[in-house]
Amino acid sequence: MEKKMRMGLERASLLRMVLILALGGALVQRAPRRCQGEAAAPLRGAGELVYTESAENVMLSNGRLERCGARGYWDMHWEYGSYITGTDYNGKCRFGDNDGAAWTTADGAGGGDQLLGVTFRQEPSSAGQARRHRVPPLMQLTELRLRFMPTRLDISKHRSAALAFKEARMLTRPQNKSLLFEVDHNKANIGVWIISPHKWEYLAGGPNKQELTVQTGPNLLAMLHSCHYGTPAIPLEGSEQWAKAFGPFLLYVNHARDIKSLIDDAKARAALETASWPYPWVPFPEYRKPEQRGTVTGRVVKLGRYQHGPATWVGLTDALSPISNWEDEVKGHQFWNVTNAEGEFTLYNVNPGTYLLQSLVEGFLVDSSVLQTVTVKAGWVSSVGEIVLRPKQKGPTVWEIGQPDRSAAEFLIPDLDKSRDSSDASSTGGSGSGALKDGFRHYGVWDKFVELYPMADPVFVVGQSDYAKDWFFAHVNRPNRTTTQREIRFRLDAVVPGDYTLRLAIAGAHQAALEIRLNNPSGSPLHDTGAFGRDNALARAGIHGHYHEFSISLSHMNFRAGLNSLFLRQRKNQNKFSYVMYDYLRLEAPLVSPGSLLASSR
Repeated sequence: MEKKMRMGLERASLLRMVLILALGGALVQRAPRRCQGEAAAPLRGAGELVYTESAENVMLSNGRLERCGARGYWDMHWEYGSYITGTDYNGKCRFGDNDGAAWTTADGAGGGDQLLGVTFRQEPSSAGQARRHRVPPLMQLTELRLRFMPTRLDISKHRSAALAFKEARMLTRPQNKSLLFEVDHNKANIGVWIISPHKWEYLAGGPNKQELTVQTGPNLLAMLHSCHYGTPAIPLEGSEQWAKAFGPFLLYVNHARDIKSLIDDAKARAALETASWPYPWVPFPEYRKPEQRGTVTGRVVKLGRYQHGPATWVGLTDALSPISNWEDEVKGHQFWNVTNAEGEFTLYNVNPGTYLLQSLVEGFLVDSSVLQTVTVKAGWVSSVGEIVLRPKQKGPTVWEIGQPDRSAAEFLIPDLDKSRDSSDASSTGGSGSGALKDGFRHYGVWDKFVELYPMADPVFVVGQSDYAKDWFFAHVNRPNRTTTQREIRFRLDAVVPGDYTLRLAIAGAHQAALEIRLNNPSGSPLHDTGAFGRDNALARAGIHGHYHEFSISLSHMNFRAGLNSLFLRQRKNQNKFSYVMYDYLRLEAPLVSPGSLLASSR
């Protein structure tokens, strides 16, 4: 399937990626092998480092590790309307003229190793059509979800069964019997790791951005940019020239006597790479060297009862971008760090430019209507002084459900039997009663909703119900796509004249829309959010996707003294995986006494 774009963009953009292969120790001398079926010839090498290119493959070899064949790919997908989105798996891909270029460093420039790298440049063809490319595999592993992985044979149609979406397969006849009935995840003590020393600099989405961790098969991914979990595509306007450095990251292979030693060694190497960032040897202007960067310092002040809360993430995003939301700003670089116990922060190695100062706070909703601008110059330390984070609140709290942390992890996540286990079974504890900490990663956990509520939709009673046990983590439809609603019952001693405020913080949503009703479940909605959300985090085993906030005014005329019921109906049912994951819900009364607001708010 070919994706078309508007004409006139033949030179609209430039994207570069740097792959670096550098392993320490004595190198084994041997000639690089050819990729099967290719008459490849070495184009460029340095000592034992050899770069080989053919029509469909490139190979990097250092005498210990080499990779070729169609088992991995580099892909940039042009969409109509000049957007760069994520991966596209259709068709076989070939390199075009001058797409790949090899380069080497001088001895010692890479911390003792001479380095061989390859960069890729991609533009739309002269016909305005997409070109897609394959390169050696990009791999990543996380310590939090350690599993023995199935082989490629295990995930074939003869040994596994397809589930509701293409990335998920249940292992029905795995060679390793311990994987029987698992959904995705050879015993050899070899580790393959992607080490991204400063991934927040070049990955869009901020410090809590997640990527694919549940793909089927023995492949590990390093996603440089994609629209998974709600990150927007990269927009390009007209004949805009755009460039961004993604990486470098290190493909690290190690060998040890046991798995723990593999992990400890990889973590030590990751710490070494992080301490070496930014690298002085990267030969591209899009990647700023250490002396070309600056530093930003400051202190975060949180008011009232929040001042001793969790550490705060502080970050910088491009001030020249028309998009101020850091989750949606995808074209520039971002720079993040956490505060210390006193609220102080330092952002190191920032590219020169003008930025907006951003924050990611746990514990309360932050008023971010006014963002401070920061200018960074090479070699300078810029102090922004004290940054006061004020809670977003109009009136005293009537009730609240959940914790404002951009995640639904605190809610009820039921345990599942072994037949649908795709998470780390040793990760016990966490949300809900008897739930696993990573229970949301179990394929089909959403089906537990209909088991818990077979006939009637759930009712949450303020003052009696416990959101860790009584609030199902995802607002989903029934299997026949019948929409469902949440009812929240609460009492008011008296109705205060004025507008009440309902705040809905949404941790993730996919093809959803919420209708709000009060004391009349079948009446016309008092508010409709309209359609929102395309992160598909539920199906992709995530506990959060793209964040949304709604502030909804409700007239006091709709309330009554005594018992009240608020109804939230998710009205979209076109997709099996239409859902809403709430982060935090709060009802605020009209403000009567301003002096008491901060003490009662959250």
